[in-house]
Amino acid sequence: MIRTADPMAHRARVLFAVLLLFFTALVARTGYIQVWLGEEYADRARAQHFREIEVPATRGSILDRNGRVLAVSYHACSVAVDPARIDDPGLYSLELTLQLGEPQRARELARLVARKKEHGKRFVWVKRRLDREPVEALQDGGRAALVVLEEPRRENPHGAAAASLLGVVGDDACGLCGLEYTFDARLRGRPGTRYVLKEGRGRVPWLLFPERGREAVPGLDVVTTLDLGIQVVAERELQALQDEFSPRWSCALVMDPRNGEIVAMAGRPGLYGGRFRKAPPEAFRVPAVHCNFVPGSTLKPLIMASALHAGVVRPGQTLDCGPGRKRFGGRLLHDVTAHGVLSLADVLVKSSNIGMAQVGRALGMRATYATLRAAGFGARHGIELPGEERGRLTPFKRWHPDQTLVSVSMGHELLVTPLQLATMYCGLLNGGTLHPPRLVSRELAPSVREPRRLPIGPDALDFVRRAMVRVVAEGTGRRARIPGVSVGGKTGTSGKFPKGCGKYTASFVAFAPAEAPRFVVLVVADEPQRPDGGTPYGSIVAAPAAGRILREALRLSDSSSISSPSESGVRLKGHGFGMVRVAAVQSSGATVGEVGSPAGGRNPDSAGEENFEAVECRSDTR
Repeated sequence: MIRTADPMAHRARVLFAVLLLFFTALVARTGYIQVWLGEEYADRARAQHFREIEVPATRGSILDRNGRVLAVSYHACSVAVDPARIDDPGLYSLELTLQLGEPQRARELARLVARKKEHGKRFVWVKRRLDREPVEALQDGGRAALVVLEEPRRENPHGAAAASLLGVVGDDACGLCGLEYTFDARLRGRPGTRYVLKEGRGRVPWLLFPERGREAVPGLDVVTTLDLGIQVVAERELQALQDEFSPRWSCALVMDPRNGEIVAMAGRPGLYGGRFRKAPPEAFRVPAVHCNFVPGSTLKPLIMASALHAGVVRPGQTLDCGPGRKRFGGRLLHDVTAHGVLSLADVLVKSSNIGMAQVGRALGMRATYATLRAAGFGARHGIELPGEERGRLTPFKRWHPDQTLVSVSMGHELLVTPLQLATMYCGLLNGGTLHPPRLVSRELAPSVREPRRLPIGPDALDFVRRAMVRVVAEGTGRRARIPGVSVGGKTGTSGKFPKGCGKYTASFVAFAPAEAPRFVVLVVADEPQRPDGGTPYGSIVAAPAAGRILREALRLSDSSSISSPSESGVRLKGHGFGMVRVAAVQSSGATVGEVGSPAGGRNPDSAGEENFEAVECRSDTR
């Protein structure tokens, strides 16, 4: 008799095998998830429970040579709303804009909120970079739709002072022009991160987890060579010139001839604080660097010094300038008045075109061209600003002895930038060394070119320096006198093309003390208009402003009060140069809003987001 297997035992073994296989698969699957997919699922879990918030880094400040703040960032509040939490966009928008003082924006905001809500969007900007006080007073009516974020805001505490020179910062935290652009990598810093815990419906309670985040690294400061006090004086005097003579563009430049440092650089038109998006393109231009002009008589000292050094003229020599008219080849030159016979020094003092044409012809084309090239004309200096112009110098192969040479001897038939001209004067007055012009401390500009030498000896330089002192004492620069100070200078008035159009560029260069100059001041005005309709000579338009700037620069440089830096991060309120301190703002932080709110910091423009005004500009670069 054959025994059959117990069916119950067989079923039990099969069931055990199935369960064993199931649990083996379950353990394998669990191991696979934990080992192979563990990081992926952990990331998903963190994304569901935590939100990473970018913490903006505090942008570095731009300072003057004495540590006073020229551009600074502070943390303002921005307002947004969550459309999903708003039942009546029209009513909510009216309530919110009334609180913000802009009820005229209610309809526009209501349409935007309604459209975003229809498309399922959860975030709409309302107003950005406001002061804390009005934002903290906002009432949401219990809707929990209001989103408040903290964003850095860039401001120039001293308003128009060097605004175009400093530049602006865009919403993407990048410098757009000026020093903000050049030194953006240094100023920007590195943003940090923070983590917050989210609730089930996506709301974000105020639960921060600092151990999961990364601290923001603040940007580094940029120290400039500017002196705020002298810069404010230059801005004020240039604005007065602008108001009186209405030039297309104008600039004032103050340099230290001993080292090439730029102490002040003002220009009109320019940025005047407020939202830069409404500014015309010309407002971003720095005329001293970006505009070319015909230097006219301000170039004559260089040609005279070169001719003296070459020995083609002598200090005691006289030149016959005749009755104010003289032909050179087929060209007839004129002086403003008949000078007759002039000494070499008087040719500069009285700014005789006929006398300088004779000096230029004695020097010759090749030596004149070499002198202009050695002085830096026709080439960029490498200043720490984007877009520097190089001027224009006619190639030597196109020179003509009765045309180009004669014209250049009088300061015509070439274009220079104000920076090139002022740098040349620094070389004439410091013993012949052409220091490359600088806007920042030497530590920040290691690539600055080495100084070069003008091919002119000390005796020739001393001769033209003493002649320029006479220009102010008894010649065309008398309006630049400073009581008790020996001042030198040179006027320039160049007619514009076409000849006889009645348009001029007026300029004046001043320096003091005459024996050992500490400052060189250049003022240029393009197409100024005299109220009485007369010719806008440099002695009338530019010399008074240059003299006043020079006087204040000497006074301020002797004052011990300027060495005391202002409070770091102080934001001032007001217009022009009469500002009032309202807040010290240098701390960094971030405020986390509702679901869908991009809390990452975004830098605005350097002059703020609201209240923009800019002067109308009609300038060109002819």
